[in-house]
Amino acid sequence: MVPVQAYGLGRVPSPPDRRDFRLGWLLEAQPLDVLLAQLEASSAVPEAVKAWARRATAYLRQLPEPPLPPAPPAEGPVYWPSPGPALDQGAWPHCVGFAWAGWVNAQPVEGTYGNWDGHAVYYECKWLEGRPGTEEGAYVRSGAQAMRLRGRLDAYGFAVSLEEVRAWLRAKGPLVLGTWWTEDMLELDGRGFARPTGPRVGGHAFLAVGDDPGREAVRCRNSWGEAWGERGEFWLAWSDLAALLADQGEAAAALELPR
Repeated sequence: MVPVQAYGLGRVPSPPDRRDFRLGWLLEAQPLDVLLAQLEASSAVPEAVKAWARRATAYLRQLPEPPLPPAPPAEGPVYWPSPGPALDQGAWPHCVGFAWAGWVNAQPVEGTYGNWDGHAVYYECKWLEGRPGTEEGAYVRSGAQAMRLRGRLDAYGFAVSLEEVRAWLRAKGPLVLGTWWTEDMLELDGRGFARPTGPRVGGHAFLAVGDDPGREAVRCRNSWGEAWGERGEFWLAWSDLAALLADQGEAAAALELPR
């Protein structure tokens, strides 16, 4: 087996932060105007909350007009492809930067980020965390903030359940996941699944890009190059992802602004 150090595992996951937006709010696209009107009319709601609601509502209205990829089917597999090969972070603990770079590249709004961009996003994360230039890994939240500074997104939210992850995947697009990574996940089983058994070897960030009810699994894209896994991708069982999320894991979702 390749030494664990060669995989560049980074400092994720991070503890929950009550300041983060919850994904359930962003999934409720229809009642936004009603909610905003209720907030504006309430004297009990702080002005800062009203300002955020105005900004988030305006942001959601900036989504690109059709043509977009066809709407995902109500049943059956959903997959959000990327135009190029899987990114490769090498032995650097820059997985958060690379996961967010992969998010930029994936549909529904495709980008053209390469390995250099993944490293650059990581160092922007470290600047945001107040530890510029250090190499201990980063937090998924810092990557979202770096993407916001780059003008790729405005509001972002964290899922609190597997159901929210799947709902976002099926209706909106990919999510950046940050979980513990175990020794048995370093190599896939014969069906292309990463099994989170064995001792922990570190934290890791990667991208959820699809959902297959037939397999009862989420399709994920890693940042260890095309030679790893199934051309850089792997399956994660619903039950295993639910367990990883419950064990300090996080799933960040955002709607990418059109360029």
